[in-house]
Amino acid sequence: MRFGVLGSNNIYVRETTAEISNFFHVDAIILKKKEEKCNIDSEKKINLKFIDSKSLFSLLRLPFAIKKTSRRVDGFIVHYMNLYFALLIASRIIINKPIAYLCYGSDVHGSKIGNWFVKKALKNVDLIFVEVPSQKDYLHNFFGVPYDKLESSKIVFPVDPSFKRYDDSQKEIIRKKWNLDSKYVIFSPRTADGLYNHHILVKAVSFLEDDLKKDIQIVITGYTGAGNRDYLNRLIEIGKENNVCMVNLDKFLTPQEMAEIYNISSINVNIPKHDQLARSIMEGCLCGCIPLLNVEIPAYHDLFKNEENCVFVEPEPEAVATKIEWILKNGDKLEEHFFAENIKIFLRYQNTKQIYQYLTARIEKIVR
Repeated sequence: MRFGVLGSNNIYVRETTAEISNFFHVDAIILKKKEEKCNIDSEKKINLKFIDSKSLFSLLRLPFAIKKTSRRVDGFIVHYMNLYFALLIASRIIINKPIAYLCYGSDVHGSKIGNWFVKKALKNVDLIFVEVPSQKDYLHNFFGVPYDKLESSKIVFPVDPSFKRYDDSQKEIIRKKWNLDSKYVIFSPRTADGLYNHHILVKAVSFLEDDLKKDIQIVITGYTGAGNRDYLNRLIEIGKENNVCMVNLDKFLTPQEMAEIYNISSINVNIPKHDQLARSIMEGCLCGCIPLLNVEIPAYHDLFKNEENCVFVEPEPEAVATKIEWILKNGDKLEEHFFAENIKIFLRYQNTKQIYQYLTARIEKIVR
């Protein structure tokens, strides 16, 4: 069986495309900036075509590339419903094959015009995989997607085996490697963009007493080809203005490197404006890092309970400051308890082979 994959140039699409190619022949059409490094591996069962997402001329070729691919595939797998893909799927002129869609949180919550096209596109999608049940309600209520198109019983995005808990001697080596020597490291792992409210975290730490604040380093990954460079620069300025120690790694971290930072971090902060179930939360949990989560995100409540396996917080600087102080005072006890609870939930997310067996078997059904 042969499938077309429509995606963006990132690690998640790379992983999904590579794993799906173990079950199907894959023709992948990837949107990326011309200057970006290619993140998708060209393998025996993957035919790759890149479209420059910043070139109007290149984008005008996208419909023809998809139409050509449509002639030789049995169906499509959409791995990011950006505006371009949504427009072409909504038209139904270009894609006339069954479509499965792996739904991300940020795909379906953008501008009004973007959401309008997504709503139209989802009418022409045959199967939508979501990570948790609340996403089904969101897509049904906000976009009018029938529940029988929505699948939440399968794990959609597995977690790399690199994410595991290290012992104290390993953590000391990692601290030296990354030059992170403060008593407390707080990791804000999401893309450098205002959507993820990193500035609220920085403001929150600035509200702490000086004796505690001086022992904290906030770690961000920086501008990695995604996000907003102006926002990142402003974020660093806020840190300087408020005497908050910020470490900008300024690189795209591998899973192994991400695991290292989680292992030496006391808190993994995810307080975005909107989200679904972020894989960065699961990754941190498997490394024993305490998740501090935005209480207003419905998807977080499917697998997390306050003070059972996470700490929920209102996305306001004062509230975040209060929770950070409480976590750091109770860190050892919380870490052990949370890790014991989270390992029960998320360890199965690392069974990659089984996850993709289930996913591909379900996808096959839409073309039979």
